[in-house]
Amino acid sequence: MIRQLTYFLACALLANPVFASLRFRPDGSFKIVQFADLHYAEGETSGCKNMLPAWAAAGPCSDLNTTQFMGEVLDLEKPDVVAMTGDNCIGSSNNTKSQRAWRVPMEERNVPWFSMLGNHDAQGTLDRAGLIRVDMESPLSLTQPGPKGLYGEGNYAHQVFSSDGTKPLFNLFAMDSGAGADSPSGYDWIHPDQVAWFKQENERLGTSIPAILFFHIPVEEYDTAWPFGGACASDECVGVHKEGVSMQGKNVGLFEIASQAGNVKMINIGHDHDNDYCALYKGMQLCYGGGTGYHAYGSVGWPRRSRVLELKEDGTISSFKRLDRFGNYSKIDEEVIWSPTLASAAQHATSK
Repeated sequence: MIRQLTYFLACALLANPVFASLRFRPDGSFKIVQFADLHYAEGETSGCKNMLPAWAAAGPCSDLNTTQFMGEVLDLEKPDVVAMTGDNCIGSSNNTKSQRAWRVPMEERNVPWFSMLGNHDAQGTLDRAGLIRVDMESPLSLTQPGPKGLYGEGNYAHQVFSSDGTKPLFNLFAMDSGAGADSPSGYDWIHPDQVAWFKQENERLGTSIPAILFFHIPVEEYDTAWPFGGACASDECVGVHKEGVSMQGKNVGLFEIASQAGNVKMINIGHDHDNDYCALYKGMQLCYGGGTGYHAYGSVGWPRRSRVLELKEDGTISSFKRLDRFGNYSKIDEEVIWSPTLASAAQHATSK
């Protein structure tokens, strides 16, 4: 089995070498589209939630509207890779079918993706390991199971290389924040062995290289940076905070380790569909993707959305959200997440 899997992956990489290493384009740009909380289930028989009457009058709405929106975003943005940040599917009668259905927009456009699991993905007919296996069957999938013995499924990293392929310029981490648990929040958490793995892997890949973390359930610091119903308590908040932070069940120090490393510029999550903000806290941007799926809950009148990240070879990260047709495909909340120029200016101001 291992030999067959190795052969399959080797053939996939040889067939399309770009997937062997992510690279900046010749113009020095690299784009990531994040899709959060699709909640894909039974396809055309899974209805949409929290739709305005005028939206419902536009015609039948189902999971197929979700994949249609994904395709529209991909056509508009033409990303280099897609980040699927969990709850990609939800309990269905055939999770293998659901898992294969949500990736069709990327497969039709030859766009690679990497994914992680949320709290709902394994509520159907596949466990977490099975979901990862089905994901990885596509040559376009950059998803990995992660080290054996480590808590969860899908803890891994990818590097984005310079346009000539000679130098890693960004580290992208995917982590499994688990599902439900006997905890105050009712959710699992990123465990100490995962934090230790992240610290070791980040140091191995190089803490001089800017890094971005992706997982599903927010860490406690999201709530600290911007308490629900309160004022932004961080250095800067951009976006909408429409619901409380449903945080991980325990805080075992991932944020502090990432902050101490100095190279982690951004954390991207899903989970709370009605939040789409970024909050700058202790030098790190804590960002939501915003809900993408129509079968997932959302406030009535809240257009579905995706987050787009634009990277530059000098380390600059910019971001915005792209709304669906009910939001006129608007591009909103454009911001610079981090840049060496801004960091240098802040350091200079602090030293005065």
